[in-house]
Amino acid sequence: MLDASQLLYTQIAAVICLLISAGFLYDMLRLRRAMEEKSKAWVKVEGDIVRSEAKIPGVSYVRRPERYRSCHTLSLSGRRSDPPG
Repeated sequence: MLDASQLLYTQIAAVICLLISAGFLYDMLRLRRAMEEKSKAWVKVEGDIVRSEAKIPGVSYVRRPERYRSCHTLSLSGRRSDPPG
């Protein structure tokens, strides 16, 4: 059995864990809503993917941000639709 002080500390720890979990859930939902709003502004293109290429430089264990940059090239065939709005 837990005495009074152990029970109090257990309840305090449970409330702290609950607040951390609620804050994490709120932030995840907020970020999801923000991503959905930003994705509506993307230009839509009808066509077929002709060529897709990703260039990733070799990974080094030295922490230099300029070495980790990558490039993605996407070629489409088709016509560009009007931007939304």
